[in-house]
Amino acid sequence: WAESHDPIVVSSDVFKEDGVRMGDLNGKRFDEHMMETLKRWSGVTTILKRSNTMKMFDTYVTMAGSASARMRLTRLLQMNPMQLKEAVRLDKPPSVLWDESL
Repeated sequence: WAESHDPIVVSSDVFKEDGVRMGDLNGKRFDEHMMETLKRWSGVTTILKRSNTMKMFDTYVTMAGSASARMRLTRLLQMNPMQLKEAVRLDKPPSVLWDESL
């Protein structure tokens, strides 16, 4: 178990509801729902995100968990944002989680 040393830079679109109708999120904001789903799918214990104030389109993500859980989250965050949001909407984990060749 460890925390990532270097943040991953991802598009801030990953954490925005734009373009996807999620429906009822039980009173949660979309970004909270997205992070909870990513934690559940990847197995990491913590996800921290912070926006880059100089570039409004980038978000820095750090995580804590086992090496394999951090790798799974990295794979998820490297997906196309719209495909990832659609997978979250359907609650259907994408196949990149199990592709050990990546």
